[in-house]
This record gives sequence, C-alpha cells and structure tokens, in this order.
Amino acid sequence: MPVAAPTDATTCPHCQAAVGAKWTYCWLCNQPLSGEGADLPPQALRAAAGTKNLVSLTTKVVGGAVGAGLVLVALGLFLEREYGGMLLMFLVLIPPAIYTGVKALDRRNAGDEPQTFMHHAGVFMASLAVTLSTLSLIAVAIGIALFVACLAICASMNAR
Repeated sequence: MPVAAPTDATTCPHCQAAVGAKWTYCWLCNQPLSGEGADLPPQALRAAAGTKNLVSLTTKVVGGAVGAGLVLVALGLFLEREYGGMLLMFLVLIPPAIYTGVKALDRRNAGDEPQTFMHHAGVFMASLAVTLSTLSLIAVAIGIALFVACLAICASMNAR
C-alpha cells in the first residue's frame, strides 16, 4: 500500500522521489536537492558519489562484522550456558545501539548529510560510556543499600 506524501512535499530532481520541502538531501538517492551539485546530470552525480559510496560500503562491512562478532559472542555465551554474561552484554550494549540508531534516523529525517562510520562509532562509544557510568552508579547504590541493611540487622541483633 503506497504511503501518502506529506503536504509540504516536493520531488527529487534526480530520482523523482517525494521529499520534504526543507530537506537538503534525497532519502532515496542521497543526492543534494538544491545548491552545489543539484543541477548536475545524474551521471556526473554518480561519478562524484563514488567515494561516498565507498565510505558507505566500508561502514556497512565494518558494522556487519562488528554485529556478526557480537552475535557470535552471544551464541558462545548461550552455548556455554553463561546466561548472566549474555544478560550483561545485552544490558550494556543495547541502550547505546538504540541511541545511535535513533540519532542516525533523526539526522536522516531532518535532511542532514549522512554521517560517517567514525561519527556513528563516536556516538556509540559516548553513549556506551554513559551506560557504563549509570550501571556503575547503580551498583554502588545497591552496595551502599546492602551495607546499610546489614548494619541495621546487626544493630537489631545486638539490641536483643
């Protein structure tokens, strides 16, 4: 079932896809909608996009290899019945992965220029650091709560 185009839609001069009026790049062919390169014929744009496509291919290959590696680690933990390790791995890696994906989609939907693999890796590492810091703070809070609970139990036993 075709999706209706938004009311402020225009069309891409290169591939005729429906795009937003404020977008700078086409979501389908990734070509500029106005400004530098917008009036070039599609053959010239394809030639100029060769290096961008190489970066995109490299990003997909490296991302796929990292994803496959994580799947293999999870499979190994599962086969060794290390369910706690699997849970910890997913608890640590899923929030940064979701955040990185959401940020990339937000940039794409806003019509911004696509980001490189290094940008995505930087966003992922920063959100991973925040996740690890948050988990560390939670672990410290749990440790303090257990210590206080032990002190309270010891104090109630000595009061008898």
